Amino acid sequence: MAKFSIRHPVRSLGQFVKKLLGGPERPEQPPKPPPPPPGGAPPIGPDLAYNDTRKAIWTEVTGEDEESPNGYEYWDLFLDTGAWIRRSYDMINRLWEDFLRAFWLTSSEPGAVPRDEWYDEADVDPSLIDWDRWREIKRTP
Repeated sequence: MAKFSIRHPVRSLGQFVKKLLGGPERPEQPPKPPPPPPGGAPPIGPDLAYNDTRKAIWTEVTGEDEESPNGYEYWDLFLDTGAWIRRSYDMINRLWEDFLRAFWLTSSEPGAVPRDEWYDEADVDPSLIDWDRWREIKRTP
């Protein structure tokens, strides 16, 4: 039987009459899923693992071994910027490569990307870089 609603008495009465007369009753809509938690929830889809492709990019840009602990550390730094949000897998990889060219290579090395250019491309605020952690990983004062 249709539910009676004090807030919508006419609609409730109409549903009651339809039920009595044998008219089809609209099926109840399933509840909407809850919205994702705010802030930092990864989007559905992109693979955010530090996988073989990203390790190969690390080695290509830095010249270090694919299993270097620095690669994992830099990947975490990259993820902390949020540059991956609402990006395709391929775009994440491109931003990852440019991140390394901006934050691993010095500005005078071949293939280096200016940091301002990376911030613009990734649409990231410079304050999102954890500079203390970067100095620790890079071993710079």
